[in-house]
Amino acid sequence: MASSLLTDLRELVIDEAEPLSGLLRKCLLLGAETGSQGLREWARFELKGYPDGAEVPAYRSIHAGMTISYVSGYNVVSGQSWSWLNLPAEAREIVPEQLTLRSPLAELEQMATQEAVQFGSGRLSAALQILNSTLPFGQEAHELAYSVPGATLAGIVDGIRTSLVELVADLTADTPLGELPSRAAVDAALSDRLGAQYITHLHAPSGPVAVGEGAHAQGTVEDLSRALADLRVMAEKEGEEELTEAIDELQQALQEDQPAVGPVAEGAGRLRRLAANVGSAALGSAVTGVVESATAMAFGGVFG
Repeated sequence: MASSLLTDLRELVIDEAEPLSGLLRKCLLLGAETGSQGLREWARFELKGYPDGAEVPAYRSIHAGMTISYVSGYNVVSGQSWSWLNLPAEAREIVPEQLTLRSPLAELEQMATQEAVQFGSGRLSAALQILNSTLPFGQEAHELAYSVPGATLAGIVDGIRTSLVELVADLTADTPLGELPSRAAVDAALSDRLGAQYITHLHAPSGPVAVGEGAHAQGTVEDLSRALADLRVMAEKEGEEELTEAIDELQQALQEDQPAVGPVAEGAGRLRRLAANVGSAALGSAVTGVVESATAMAFGGVFG
């Protein structure tokens, strides 16, 4: 069976009527037969959804519109179109302009049949509070949501299939019929088509601290402080002086007896801005992971 897996995939992957979920399950088997943990994880994440700690492929991140529901005097408005740029600057620091969809394939396929789908998040709730603090008396927003057309979700599903076709094409190009590609060949093709998307963990006694490409973790203040220390070492090696200063600034905010939300959120926002301009993709991913952890903790009640 092992030698026929890749051949079967090559024949089936170009058939538009072939269920994508079945093709991904064949990838699970192919990953097991070739020893490629990366292929198995990609297929499993697509089928079951991406956990918070895993970096999501680019085709699952979209520029989504927003809707707002609010009260202004005696007028009640529901689901009005809204732009991310209309949010206060402080709110934009915690709410990404792009929406990353981590849902399982089956859910995406079902949502793609709808005209539009609304997505909420804890960060949008925090942004709503910030927005309301800027509104005049008599006005109050009570809901912010991303709004995604079903056609866009169908495009994401199509992106998964296209990535699979490209991956299989790469693997069959240099592999004789009836043979399996090596693990190195599978991992190389996966990296070329999807990029790095897995976690590098450094374990601490009090819990996991994730640093590296696709890193993400949420835990205690001590965990975050350790992650920042590791991140500082990476930044120094890359010669990123401004980033190092920003890390020190956030680290200082954490050293208070009772770290406050404001300074932590502000420091995380500065790191987020700098992450877009660092020269190393791995460092940029690591910064983003730490920022996400700090932001989630800041608005999750960890700080005073």
